[in-house]
Amino acid sequence: MSPQRTKNSNDLQKTPSTWFKSFCKPRTVSNDNKKASFCVIEAAAIIEFNSRSLSSNGNYLFQNFENLSGDKKVLCAYSLCGILDFTNDLPIGQRSLFTPSQWSYLKNEFKSGKVKHLPKLSKSMEKIISEKSSPCDEWITKILYHVLNVYIERASIFTSPPATLTEYDYMAKLWPELFELMFANNNNAKNTIGCKVDGRILCKIDTTNEMFDICQIETAKSANNILKNITDRTKLAIESKCIIDDTVSRPNFPLTRHSYEIQNVQLCGVQGQVSTLKLIDKGLYVHVNDFNISLETGVISFANNLSVWVRNLIMFKNTCYLNNNHCDKKTLEDQGNRESEEKEERDK
Repeated sequence: MSPQRTKNSNDLQKTPSTWFKSFCKPRTVSNDNKKASFCVIEAAAIIEFNSRSLSSNGNYLFQNFENLSGDKKVLCAYSLCGILDFTNDLPIGQRSLFTPSQWSYLKNEFKSGKVKHLPKLSKSMEKIISEKSSPCDEWITKILYHVLNVYIERASIFTSPPATLTEYDYMAKLWPELFELMFANNNNAKNTIGCKVDGRILCKIDTTNEMFDICQIETAKSANNILKNITDRTKLAIESKCIIDDTVSRPNFPLTRHSYEIQNVQLCGVQGQVSTLKLIDKGLYVHVNDFNISLETGVISFANNLSVWVRNLIMFKNTCYLNNNHCDKKTLEDQGNRESEEKEERDK
């Protein structure tokens, strides 16, 4: 099942070959008052092999799902959901469906931070972020106090052999308090959709009293079990896809918004990796790694890397708020007014 190849493999070094180009449409987007033109994949129609698309590859594997190996089941799940997973670069991942040049092209096209089409912030959302995300805010101080206390009072989770610990040691002693301090006191949502994940971070919109998922969490006691970690990332991605699909199907979601994304956190002991699932186009999602929030094994090493760790923590929190800017009623009203004004200008 090798990917469809072009006659000249060097073509990919210059432009996308027909396996990619024939299913792309040009789109012009505005960024910082400058126009840039680029292509995005439409409707998950990436040709992999024998004229098969991403979703049809999933259907092919699903016919024999019960007899598939663990890594093939993961591959099937991603393909059925229309998700390109760039968090797993191992040969058993989706890279096996493409040539090295094709995979390299896709990773560069959809790398973290490259594809963002978030709407302008309303004044009310700007106020929330300014109050919640300043580097010198009280929440950062509280988190640092908590982490240092864990280093001193619960040092065993950093020094004990992984075999003597469980994932609940880390969940009971380290991570929940950190996220609680970061996102304050949110109520629990009553309903859960999609996969059953270990934790969820919710955002309550005061104007409507609605609850929105802004982050999903999966935990493990170590990063040594590669297949479990890959499976956990798959659960996070599929759960996030369900949330994105539910969000964009709401009647008040901005029709002019080009994409939407949601954060995930995978915790392996004291290691933490934030990834993002992005809706790029109709039926196509990409899953990429973003921020590393891992803790060092010793307090001295933690202190030496403190500035980077705090920066990543702030970026993670800010991104969660920015991604849910659509939830704010004032944002929708402001955007609607801007669109009406722009339409009137065009009609003149």
